[in-house]
Parts: sequence; C-alpha cells; structure tokens
Amino acid sequence: MRALTRSTLAATAIAGLLTAAGSTGIAHATPAANTAQTIRLHYNSAVSDQVSQAVAHGPIAGVGAEVENFGDTGGQAIVTFADGSVVIDVAIAAEVPGFRPTACTMDLAQSGSWSIDHGTGAYAAATGDGTFTGTRRIHGTRIKGACQGPDSGVDPRMETDDVLLTGTVSLS
Repeated sequence: MRALTRSTLAATAIAGLLTAAGSTGIAHATPAANTAQTIRLHYNSAVSDQVSQAVAHGPIAGVGAEVENFGDTGGQAIVTFADGSVVIDVAIAAEVPGFRPTACTMDLAQSGSWSIDHGTGAYAAATGDGTFTGTRRIHGTRIKGACQGPDSGVDPRMETDDVLLTGTVSLS
C-alpha cells in the first residue's frame, strides 16, 4: 500500500529513471500572470511504492516526480521538476467509492481543491490554485476465491492513481 510519507531519495531515483527512459525531464518557467495550468499525476504501485509521475503544462511545465503526505482530508504534495519544486496544499472535498467484487477492485472517485504553498528554484515566486479530479483504483488480493477487504489485514495487489489538477498559476 502507498505510504503516507514519500522520500525525496525515491523521487530523485524515479526522476532519473524517467530521464533514462527517454523523457526529457526538462521543465521551464514561463513568466506569465494567472496563466492556465494543468498537472497530471500518475501512480502505479507495481512501478514504485512511493513516487508518482508528474506531467505539467502551463507556467510550470515539464516531466517530473511527485511525493505526498496525505491524510483522509488532504495534505501536501511536492512536485519536483528540473528547474525547481512546488509544494501544493490539497483539500479533498469528495471521495466516492465504487466496489466491484467480481473484479476485486475498489474505485475511489476523488475531487477537491489545491493551492500552491511555496516553490523553489524557477518556481520560488509561484502562486496559484484550482481544482482536481481523479480516480484511485485498488486491486484486491484473492484468497481461496474470496476478495480480501481492508479489514482482512491483507495488502492490496496493486494501486493506481490518475489525478488531473487544473487552475491558474503565476510565476511573478
């Protein structure tokens, strides 16, 4: 299961792997006020138990890595690109579950809001906010044909998250 606290060492390792796999890993700062921003986050526990891939378009742009410290109602995400990092405060407004016992999966449709807490490097002056939507899919483990739930003490086989943050960002 995805840990609550992500290590920066793991973020650095994944960013290096993304670069080695052919991704440019290049981020650049576009000095514009209140410009449209998107950040897509993808996590797959079969690839890493700590780090999500981040792809950003807008004043903050590039391919990087994301680590987070979340509770039930939100927390902080740290998104790191070649030119700097952005710390984002996240508030989860809704989380709607959908259990599929035949497939032994649980989908959680999530939505909420985000705002930039602070940044580093090229993103040191970044401000902005917006909303997010996403889906977390938890693939359960079967024992003797029975899908094991969260109260069974058995960890899920795999978890995937796909989250899209949209809003506006200024770098000045």
